[in-house]
Amino acid sequence: GQPNTCEGFASVDSRARGLRSLAVDESTGLVVVDPRRETTSLDAAGWLSGLAEEIDSNGYGDFVRFAECTDRFAGNWKLLLETFFESYHVFSLHRESLAPQYLGIAASAHGFGPHNRLIVPMKSVLDQQGRLAEERDLFGNAVVQYFLAPDRILSHYHGVLAVSRFSPISPDETAVTQALFTRGPIESASERARLDEQFEFANGITADEDYPEAARVHRSLQSGRVDHTLFGRNEAGCVLFHDALARALAKVG
Repeated sequence: GQPNTCEGFASVDSRARGLRSLAVDESTGLVVVDPRRETTSLDAAGWLSGLAEEIDSNGYGDFVRFAECTDRFAGNWKLLLETFFESYHVFSLHRESLAPQYLGIAASAHGFGPHNRLIVPMKSVLDQQGRLAEERDLFGNAVVQYFLAPDRILSHYHGVLAVSRFSPISPDETAVTQALFTRGPIESASERARLDEQFEFANGITADEDYPEAARVHRSLQSGRVDHTLFGRNEAGCVLFHDALARALAKVG
């Protein structure tokens, strides 16, 4: 656009001065954009590093956004993300909200290039023992969670998809956008009310319990009195995350 220029750009070819083109591709219902100007093409399925077929089988391309909100929290973005990479803290930090429903033991973690998948089991998953594979229900008895590097968490449970995006504002502050997706639009008022309540409950868990704890960890690390931290084998998702960060930073360096 050239508003109120009095033909000051009359000699400029406006067709050559548009928005910058970026590499973009779609796979399994996910739109992937590479913000680097030097990238001219993008293979989204290849970028998913072996997750494309599994994510496609979940049918995310048919999901629609139901609700979304954005809030700011004190703390480094990596610390806020880490709360999703292990379930070891559930029995303590979420002793009243989630612990009654979740096992709170080591979650199953697998790496896919820079991404990972974490399966957080509910106590009801134990009822699946002895059943044939085709009779088992994973999504009704666990949270199947995908971390898509560098900043996205996809949490699939009970027929809905919760998507969390972590955007660093500074080393000490992070904007978190939470969105809830459903398999198709919601028509009934009762179902909409139920999902509104579910969205509010899920956001309350992270905003009132997880992220404030991450902020306290951030302050401890910021003091300079803690020279390192140690992850246990029941925090494998955290290990996968930081190993991927180390590889990415090595390429930049």
